[in-house]
Amino acid sequence: ADVFVIQPTCPPAAKHVMELLIMIDALKRASAKRICAVLPYYGYARQDRKLKARDPITAKLLANIITAAGATRVLTMDLHAGQIQGFFDIP
Repeated sequence: ADVFVIQPTCPPAAKHVMELLIMIDALKRASAKRICAVLPYYGYARQDRKLKARDPITAKLLANIITAAGATRVLTMDLHAGQIQGFFDIP
């Protein structure tokens, strides 16, 4: 079956991201055919580029983690920067 998970990743972002990942994993293990993560707020969106030499690009890391957890599609609203769309390897 197709499943939609609605989870904002607003502060406290780490807690909400972890909840999202746990839900995606549970759905995947329950044989969900396709999992669409609906993120009304994309936490860490402002960390989309390096301002200093050792700054992380956490927006890309979050995209990778959501994909690795098992999401097959991501739907976001009002991203901070358009380049975040390119961070995902899924539609």
